[in-house]
Amino acid sequence: MSTGSSPLSGLPDFGAPLAVPGQSACAFAPYLGGAYAALPLGLRVAANADGTPRMSLVLVKSSGDLSAAGEYAVFDFTLGGTFDLESALSVARGGDSNATAAPILISDGFTRLVATNSAVVVSDELLKPVPIGGSGSEYARWTARLSSAAGDLVKGALESSTLLLGAQVEYQFAGVAPRVPCTASFKASALLELIASGRPDRRIASSELASTMQQAVRQGVVSLQQSAAAEPYEALADWVGMNFAAFVPALAAGGSAALLLNDTATVSGDLVMWDLSKPCKVFRQAVMTLDQIGGFSPAMASSIVREVTVPKMPLGQWSIDVTANLPAHRAAVGEVGVSVEIAANPPWRPVSVNQQLALVEPEDSANFQLQLSPREALSYTAVPYAVLAGVGAQVQNYTGAVSQHADTWIRLSMEDFPVAFAHISATPALLALADITLQFSYTLANGRLQQQLVLSGEVGDIAFPFPNVASAKSIELSAAGLQGGATLSLGPFSPGRIALDLPSFREYGPHRIDLSVDEAPAEPLLIELIAEAHLSDASITPGTVFFSEGQLTAQWGYVAASPFACGYCYRVASTTELAGTMNGASRSTIDTVAGSSSSSTSTPNMAAATDTAKEWSPVQSPFQPLLLRADGSQISNDASTFSAKPVQ
Repeated sequence: MSTGSSPLSGLPDFGAPLAVPGQSACAFAPYLGGAYAALPLGLRVAANADGTPRMSLVLVKSSGDLSAAGEYAVFDFTLGGTFDLESALSVARGGDSNATAAPILISDGFTRLVATNSAVVVSDELLKPVPIGGSGSEYARWTARLSSAAGDLVKGALESSTLLLGAQVEYQFAGVAPRVPCTASFKASALLELIASGRPDRRIASSELASTMQQAVRQGVVSLQQSAAAEPYEALADWVGMNFAAFVPALAAGGSAALLLNDTATVSGDLVMWDLSKPCKVFRQAVMTLDQIGGFSPAMASSIVREVTVPKMPLGQWSIDVTANLPAHRAAVGEVGVSVEIAANPPWRPVSVNQQLALVEPEDSANFQLQLSPREALSYTAVPYAVLAGVGAQVQNYTGAVSQHADTWIRLSMEDFPVAFAHISATPALLALADITLQFSYTLANGRLQQQLVLSGEVGDIAFPFPNVASAKSIELSAAGLQGGATLSLGPFSPGRIALDLPSFREYGPHRIDLSVDEAPAEPLLIELIAEAHLSDASITPGTVFFSEGQLTAQWGYVAASPFACGYCYRVASTTELAGTMNGASRSTIDTVAGSSSSSTSTPNMAAATDTAKEWSPVQSPFQPLLLRADGSQISNDASTFSAKPVQ
């Protein structure tokens, strides 16, 4: 999400995957700077602040109306992703001392329920994929209106703790295609015909596209001009998926993420030439599953299920439901909602209808009764709106696009509204150490507007609205440690989903320090080192590195548990410490002693060490090498003493 000189800055680099040894890719390095993007390990049912599942089932029955419009159910639940940011950060730090890590961002996708019990027949409507809604601080929201029978099935499963249903999320995420020194040329119509061969529905699993590109090259449908032996098939598949296919739901639950190929008749027969060495924004697709939704206690299940009885309505009266997938904890918003309008229809109804419905979080739903003539069919328009307040002491009114409706359910997504929400959240672990100040800025015709908000232990996530008509939208963050220490800055970011955690800061986590002496010491030199956070803890044994005539360099590693106290200190060890080290004494230390570049076989002269250890040095930066003289004094290095700096 970090902004930069290129619109591709900060996107995952699909040409630079990271993997934990023995496992598949766990993250992607950022293109032109930013956070390493960690892939999700799986799904979970999201929870509310009180620990209850973020799930609801509403059973609606209209008195005297047994039709599908009178009896139905609305099932709504939110799924969260599970991530191992610590592992991703640890792997990334192996090659990039400034690395940070964040969950990869979903662009769009589909959520569907899946049957987990073959003994029970689950209706097709329950298994139908639904576009991912506004998930707020979580990953995906599934909302659907079901038949009364399907609603009763879900109710029974929840109340009896029957593990009947699971969930599947098919999603795609943006990134930069691998760059390969290769030019590909082909006729799009011929290539699409080859890919579609044997696929009458023109759908292909995205995971099969790279092998199909290899087949296209072998058959001469695609011609390659390469300047290196690197295989281009993965990059070629990314480009084809981006330019000649669309992301669609898989044909059935359990299937791979799917792409729908463009119709051959819609593409030109001209020769296409692609330089695969150029950076290109593309999308990749993946699937996550949650084996079981359920297993709740009876009390928990009863809090999820709600039954609503609607009184019998006079002829010509309609009950309209409105639901919206919007992030919670919206700031600087006076009101969001939808205006429903129906033009006058004389002589049956000489008066127009104009009703404004406000949507209140967290439900973001509303209902209203619409009175028409008994002779009229249901038909109306809906216009989403947003009223912003508190930004630059102005009240701003915005309206979205007009949509036509002919049913009793208006379902809105974030894209339907005239504002785009940036959703920023911070984990409890981070907020236990710091308050996060958020600076939001954008430009309108009448000038630059700014708003400052704070994330803290009381407010862990905020959704801020940026008008669609605004320009130069920007978010900047600063984190101030609750126990003092450095104030750390991040950004600027463009609007979107920003999930903050300790690995969001380069100061947090594992650090490795390169140490060296400018010349061989006359006598062996032992240096003790300790993390800044451990200075006042007498139970912690410092780490050590040793220098001698044959050993002029060394490495030492440690882990900073807080980004606000991430430095370290060093000192020359005492005679006792040096003697213990030379005699191979066993030591137990929290800090990690890293191997040096060479070893000494000389026998040290203990008289060279001091009788008592020197005072600890000032706190040192984990991002600079430690340069010492032969007597252990530090060589001047303006950047070595720690001073927190923002990472762009």
